[in-house]
Formats: sequence, C-alpha cells, structure tokens
Amino acid sequence: MARRVNTSCCITRAGAAASLATNAGLVSVLTLLAAGSTIMAVATFTGSDGLRVVSGYVFMVSALAAWYTATALMLEETFGRSILPLGKSEHAQHRANVTIGLGEPGVVHGQ
Repeated sequence: MARRVNTSCCITRAGAAASLATNAGLVSVLTLLAAGSTIMAVATFTGSDGLRVVSGYVFMVSALAAWYTATALMLEETFGRSILPLGKSEHAQHRANVTIGLGEPGVVHGQ
C-alpha cells in the first residue's frame, strides 16, 4: 500500500508541473492532490492517524477545487466564453482552438 501511495504522489506531482501550461484551476487541483498524497504517504509510513485525517481534509479541498474547475471548463465550452475565471496561462491563451479539418471525416486536428 505504501508503495502505491508514494507512486501516486510522484505521478500527481508530475501532472501538477505539466499543468502549469494550462490554467490555475488545474494547477490547484493537482497540487492539492499531490499534497494530500504526500501527507498520506507520510501517514502510511509512520502510522500516524492524525496525518491521515489531515490528508482526508486536503483531499476534500481538492475535490472542491476539481468541482469548480470542471464546472468552469464545461461552462466555457458550452457558452464559448469564460463564465467562471480559471486563470489561464499565457500559453493556453495563445493556443489555437481544436478545429475539424476539411475533407477529413473523423479527424480532429489539435488534439
């Protein structure tokens, strides 16, 4: 169990670093998940019940951040404009939208 928790912590940290090119909402979700995973790994290694409780609260806050981010992304896709602010990075603001190519059925460019 401890090895899985430690691995999930490292993978989530890598995702948080990669998300710096997208928006602050995704960065916050993955950073909170990485923090919760780190605290849970330490709690698992030390057997601390107090740290397990703290990691649970961090995971709950990350769930709220994930809900907000997902809602903001769905509203932005639906209405074609930003409804809830996400704090897009410079890279994400200048990225081209995904478009369907001409004469290429079933092919979506930009993904």
